[in-house]
Amino acid sequence: MKRWLLLTNEELKRSTKLLVLLISGLIVAEIASLLYQIYDYQSTIEKTMRIDQISEMDAIEQGGGALTFAQAIDFYDSIIVLAMGMIVLFAFWIWYRDWVGETKYIYRLLLLPGSRRAIIASKMTALLLVVTSLIGIQWVLLLLSRNLYLWLLPEPQQVPASIDEYTRFLSAFYTMYPSDILFILLLAFIVISFVFLTVLLERSLGRGKAMLQIGLYAVILIGGWFVIGLLSAVFPYDFGQLHVQLYFGYVVLLTLYISYKNLRLVQTRLSV
Repeated sequence: MKRWLLLTNEELKRSTKLLVLLISGLIVAEIASLLYQIYDYQSTIEKTMRIDQISEMDAIEQGGGALTFAQAIDFYDSIIVLAMGMIVLFAFWIWYRDWVGETKYIYRLLLLPGSRRAIIASKMTALLLVVTSLIGIQWVLLLLSRNLYLWLLPEPQQVPASIDEYTRFLSAFYTMYPSDILFILLLAFIVISFVFLTVLLERSLGRGKAMLQIGLYAVILIGGWFVIGLLSAVFPYDFGQLHVQLYFGYVVLLTLYISYKNLRLVQTRLSV
């Protein structure tokens, strides 16, 4: 336990600069996109009023109505997806950086006394803590964005926002229900586990054999969708929902096996 906590702390300390850069980029990108949407809308309204010589209310009506909060944060989905992509890259980097440099930090890790499970557990924990931090930061950004929207836009140009106006993606961050947070963390765990498998296979078996095994797991992952689709077709209820639920359960079970495989690779195949 102590070893796991020490290694997790070390992973986070070694990643501080990159994480600060990622978080700063997320904040700047989202606030900048919000300001762009608001000022672009206001500019359009003012231009319509000036050219057509009409009132503000007429210009708003002619422009398609007031700007909703959902429209003001229209770019947030794309920015969050980009941040998630950065987390996936970070999951690769958190392993490969250990082989970079003259000291080869991975040698120190593998030669430490005790079980090697703490190595993979600390890296997974560090990544999940990063994801949790980003969820919290995204929630704060949405609340801040809401206040900026109300402050910068005159009342006639605003529309009281309903949670139904947001995408399912943004709603999870805005409501912050425990079930939504746990679901996001579970998805993060699944993706990170497959990234870890890719890295550990490549480091343990070499590129050629690793690519064959990775391809096999990809076939198992994708093939499960079609096999479950054929099986769930025999059930009389909502086929689409049942298909997704069964496939998600299948992916969770596959992830548990992948996690066991990762532990075995670190314990028995990864060497100095």
